[in-house]
Amino acid sequence: MLERLAHRIHVIHLKDGRRGGYGIPLGQGGAPVSDVVKYAEAHGLAMVVESETLNPNGMAEATACIEYLKSLEA
Repeated sequence: MLERLAHRIHVIHLKDGRRGGYGIPLGQGGAPVSDVVKYAEAHGLAMVVESETLNPNGMAEATACIEYLKSLEA
């Protein structure tokens, strides 16, 4: 879908989760986050991360997302 709609995509909204709509930190759910990040980087697209469960709190969840994104650089 990203290739088909490339002319319309300027920003990628990254979000991970489980079936049933339960959002969780990046890399801990079923979404193909690493593939989407690779696509965005290869095409020079900005990325916005959304993680909304605040589990156990907002800072811990944000840290988990940042650490996951850093792990993709390795």
